[in-house]
Amino acid sequence: MATGYVFHEQLMWHDTGSSADMMPPGRFVEPGRHLESPGSKRRLNNLIQVSGLSRHLVPIIAEAVTVEDLLRVHTQRHIDDIRMLSERGSGFAGPQAPIGPNSFDIALLSAGTTYAAMRAVLTGRVDNSYALARPPGHHAEPDQAMG
Repeated sequence: MATGYVFHEQLMWHDTGSSADMMPPGRFVEPGRHLESPGSKRRLNNLIQVSGLSRHLVPIIAEAVTVEDLLRVHTQRHIDDIRMLSERGSGFAGPQAPIGPNSFDIALLSAGTTYAAMRAVLTGRVDNSYALARPPGHHAEPDQAMG
């Protein structure tokens, strides 16, 4: 059984900033790293490499999807909102969904990793696949991001 694996270092550059879970950092709320941060994903990728598991995986190369691809599942307004927040450098696209500088382009690549993993299975290249992607999109709705 062949298992595909998709990872791209640039996905780790999605900046979620500081957070205090559901509360904004402030007077009595100490900030920390947002729960969705690159550390755990890098550790997983490193473990896959140093354990030798990577020798048993089929590497899958991903490319960013286009805005036209995104329009298959998201509204134009939602896409425009994410792009605007990314260009501004920060903000929230939805509950627990922080946006940082360049997050829009990184999100296009993240969606591309998922697409590449799925395509590899559907074309029979692999039996199953895993995309180590961020920002995650598994809670997203057509018109709203969710963490």
